[in-house]
This record gives sequence, C-alpha cells and structure tokens, in this order.
Amino acid sequence: FLHDPLAILYISFRKFINCMMWDGKKSLSLRIFNEALHSLKRIQFSSPVAEKETVDPLVMFHQALENAKPLIGTIGIKKGGRTYQVPVPLQQKRQQFLAIKWLITAARERKGLGMGKKLAAEIMDAYNNDGTVIKRKQDLHRLAEANRTFAHFRW
Repeated sequence: FLHDPLAILYISFRKFINCMMWDGKKSLSLRIFNEALHSLKRIQFSSPVAEKETVDPLVMFHQALENAKPLIGTIGIKKGGRTYQVPVPLQQKRQQFLAIKWLITAARERKGLGMGKKLAAEIMDAYNNDGTVIKRKQDLHRLAEANRTFAHFRW
C-alpha cells in the first residue's frame, strides 16, 4: 500500500487538508484546496509559453511538497550550561510536517485575494524551487551547516 505512488499522494493530500483546517471546518479547507488546484490549472493555461506541457495540479502539489522538505535540521542540546544547535537528519514524517506547515503559513501571510489563490501561488513557487518556503528550507540547511562543528554532541 505505501509503495503505490497514488496512495502516497492521497496520504499527503489528506494530511495537508487536515493541517490547513481551522475549528474543525474540513469542508472549507477542502474547498480552499480545490480552488488552489483550479487556480494552478488556470495559471498553466494562461501562461504565455503555449508549447509548454501542462502538469496535473496534484502532481505539482506533490512535487512542491518534495521540493520544500528539509533534509537536515537542528535540535538544542544542553552541555555545560550552554545550549548548542546540533544538526541532525530529519525523519520522513518530520520533513513532511515542516513542508506542509511552511506552505500553509506562507500562504496565510501572503498578501492577496483569497486563500485559494495565495495557496496556489505558494505551491507554484515551491514547484519552481522559489519563494518563501524554499527560502526557509535553505535557511534551515544553512543553520545546520554553520553548526556542524557541534555534530559530535549528538550521541
């Protein structure tokens, strides 16, 4: 079941809907996500480059999540009264959670009309390896790279 690409896509789609939900309003969250997918399709068709092939919006969403997933993070470890940020590899679930959280937060903070369009713009940016979400991922990787001297504290 977990080796089927459609099952993995469905699980990440369902997880995203649940993370975006506020006050138990799942139908609103689903409607916003569907609006974002329709906006992605409209953006593709209105693109000035006509010979470019169109991509399924769900595939775009999945690729945007994959692009946004951080591979390495940091944890605080106390040694001798000081807290060191020690780089550690992130588990798959943590990677997915951070990517989803960053996408939703960036869409909510973006200025514009409607959450669906803002979410579509963030997904498009992450799909193209650009935007706020990718910047946060790179900042986390940069922090882990800067603190790699403390890697020996991780036992």
